[in-house]
Amino acid sequence: MFILILILSFTFREIYYNWAVMSLQVSEIMGNEKGVLAGKTSKDLELLQRHIRLLQIVVENQPIGIIKLAEMLELPQHKVRYSLRLLEKDGLITASRAGAKATKKVGSFLDEMMQNLDAMGERVKIVKKDAERLRKIIGTG
Repeated sequence: MFILILILSFTFREIYYNWAVMSLQVSEIMGNEKGVLAGKTSKDLELLQRHIRLLQIVVENQPIGIIKLAEMLELPQHKVRYSLRLLEKDGLITASRAGAKATKKVGSFLDEMMQNLDAMGERVKIVKKDAERLRKIIGTG
């Protein structure tokens, strides 16, 4: 399971890098403002990354409480609570008196997430090509 999380982490970094580059290109065009579209995409990916990192720490240190998770992630406790709530809602963790514990659904979640990230990577390439074509049309590329 740790290997799947590690692979997911590397795949996510590549996709995030491509989106970050694209966001920078958009911000250059828009005058250092990310704009609604690029900003939302970046925020969504950051949130996904936080949830994955939190889930990894739960898997490696279960049971683990909110305070310890917040310290390890260097995040405020309210952000950790939010992520835990979403992971619990999806059935990936359960709450106990001792702290959060991962469920057996994590493996199938990772399989599905890998497929989604691969598909997103392909979509990123297509969007990037479309953006490059648009830049040529407007004369900035």
